[in-house]
Amino acid sequence: MGHTIEMPELNQYSNDLTVYAVLGSLNHTLENKEKLFTNQLEIYRRAVDNEDAAELVDPWFVDVDGNSIGRPRAEGENFFPDYFVIPASQENQRNVLAAHEMAEHLIRNGIKVERLSTEVTVEGTVYPVGTFIVPMKQAKRNLANAFLYEGNDVSGWPAMYAEVTQNFHDLRGFDRDEIRVEDAFAGYTAEITTVDMPETVVNETADHYVINNRNNDVVRAVNHLLSEGREVQMIIDDGAYYLPGDFVVSHADLISVMDAYYLEVAPYDEDGKTQYLVEPRVRAYSNEMIFVLDDMLNFNLVTDLDQANVIADGSGVAHQSGVRPYIEGGVSYVGVGGNAVNSFGNSGLLDGLSRGRNGTSYEGVLRAEIDTAHYITGNYRAEDMLYNRSGSWIASVPSTSRVLASIVDRDDHFKAGWWPNNEAVRGQDYILVDEVGDASVAIFANHIVNRGHPSHQFRMLANALYGSNMLELKDPDDLDQVFPYAELDASAAVEAGTVNVTVDVSNNTGALLRGTLIVQAFNEDGSLYHFEAKESLSLGTSGQYTFSFPEGTGDQRIEVFLWESLDSMRPLAEKEVVDF
Repeated sequence: MGHTIEMPELNQYSNDLTVYAVLGSLNHTLENKEKLFTNQLEIYRRAVDNEDAAELVDPWFVDVDGNSIGRPRAEGENFFPDYFVIPASQENQRNVLAAHEMAEHLIRNGIKVERLSTEVTVEGTVYPVGTFIVPMKQAKRNLANAFLYEGNDVSGWPAMYAEVTQNFHDLRGFDRDEIRVEDAFAGYTAEITTVDMPETVVNETADHYVINNRNNDVVRAVNHLLSEGREVQMIIDDGAYYLPGDFVVSHADLISVMDAYYLEVAPYDEDGKTQYLVEPRVRAYSNEMIFVLDDMLNFNLVTDLDQANVIADGSGVAHQSGVRPYIEGGVSYVGVGGNAVNSFGNSGLLDGLSRGRNGTSYEGVLRAEIDTAHYITGNYRAEDMLYNRSGSWIASVPSTSRVLASIVDRDDHFKAGWWPNNEAVRGQDYILVDEVGDASVAIFANHIVNRGHPSHQFRMLANALYGSNMLELKDPDDLDQVFPYAELDASAAVEAGTVNVTVDVSNNTGALLRGTLIVQAFNEDGSLYHFEAKESLSLGTSGQYTFSFPEGTGDQRIEVFLWESLDSMRPLAEKEVVDF
């Protein structure tokens, strides 16, 4: 039993009221402790038997007019299923990591979780060994149901204290099934008390691998690699086993991160069109945005707009005089939520953009049609779930924009939550991309970072940030193509028969850059007389390196290269030539 007490005003009368309310609650508990304890035991008894007790419980569930409406259920069904099932393998689960994290969350909260020890078929669906089973005949059945059920539409109420939307499977992005077959898994499971997180498996040897963008560990791994100056490509079209928004990394780079993150990988056939990522240097606005990008996804956040190559706006700052000029000057922009839509519309940067809204704090889960041909949304389903908490949408779309998501135009557009008059959002646009000069722009009406909960949407936010500064190369295998990650400035001088070469390296990425610096010297006849490499250099913002070797013959030529490595031979800067 619990309830919330809020002080109505900041004065002594309100303080006294709060104290008396607390004392009254304590007094009631002391006077009725045996009854309260017995009631709690009765709740546990019903749960262990998975008893519905509809005649006792449902009359207490009323609508705004006080009419008893009971708990939502099909005719003649128990409100609670017999089991919740969470598939755990790549073959039948869209987010294996989130499924394991949910099982761990349930156990941490004292809920009994089992795993299948043999394959079981229920009503035509085959559940393999390792599937998570949550039996609903257990004392904490109600809590398990709160985590795993579909949720309620309580939009009939005129006011609500705060967010009411749970819907873990929709907001965390994992699949789960309700099973209403008694004893369907009896004798086929073993209870677990801990969850072993899945591990990356590399079954085939290849030069490069696709990392399928299916969970948030992928984002953390990509940020890990980018922070070390490693090469990461994003796929921007689809193929037999990859989608727009998946990533490509080398074998060596995959091996370096595979033990720290759960990644689903396959050898890359090099047929997909890719672009190279530059590490996002993100100026983030709103505490929730900072928390998600920094603590949960490990992006490189900066505090000065002069250092940023992309803005992540969860507050609505695009129209402000201290921000708008940066966007006009080429700093890309990703806006999240109703305030960001409104702010960018008011900035005048995109002609024709405006926000629609019929409430300031309405929230809920919405069914949306998704453009799966774009790298921001390519890893989502053609119909997927979006979350909003400000009663907002995109009311008008600029003629230059591409819409990536719209709320379905059906009666079931709103799934669960509290959004009075939510028919206003039916069929409305929700995500768009565009450009303002050299700046890419992505606008989300959905609230991706709200309380860090809708983590299913984090990957679309991450891909929008990655896509803000991608580099397109015509042919990734052409060594004449140059990564503009750094600049070289070389000079040579001869003293007493020794050539002294000085190379200044300027790092343009804003992150740690790893590479191999190479010097080769040629005689007048074009013959190579000296080759030297400084391997595995860790380059900060700049560095100076020297080489010394015996002088050659005649007019000589020095060539300086910065490659990713001697093995890959991928250039990170334009070749520098010194003749003397």
